[in-house]
Amino acid sequence: MAGAECVYTVKSYDVVSGSGLGRWRFSHTVFGAGAAAHYVVAGQGYRLKVGGGLGWAWSVLEETAPFSSGERAYRSSGPAGSVSAMALTAFDETFYGYIGGDLQWVAGGTFVDETGRRAEYNTTEATAQRVFGQPSIGNCV
Repeated sequence: MAGAECVYTVKSYDVVSGSGLGRWRFSHTVFGAGAAAHYVVAGQGYRLKVGGGLGWAWSVLEETAPFSSGERAYRSSGPAGSVSAMALTAFDETFYGYIGGDLQWVAGGTFVDETGRRAEYNTTEATAQRVFGQPSIGNCV
């Protein structure tokens, strides 16, 4: 079976400075669209579905810094892919078990704001240029 897939994810993070005086707030929003294909195997009392898809993802990273008058927004986009599997089995006539999962990957590039400035965060001499583009593991619904 093949079809279109749409994904919308929002994550928020609060980071407190080591001294406890400052608090940064990050909000990461991802919207993705693409095509997906799944293979379904159904039998007496069970169903197994495996598949994946390819598409494009758009992301916004919003940052509110301590003692700041507003927030900064950085944007990025790039190709995306996913692989998923789920299983449903009958233990008896009225009790079923479900397990599933998916792996999503986005190659989104570097976050930049409207002036072209890159989002950079110093972490012990290393610079984290982006959080977009790292694989995430979630539940397949």
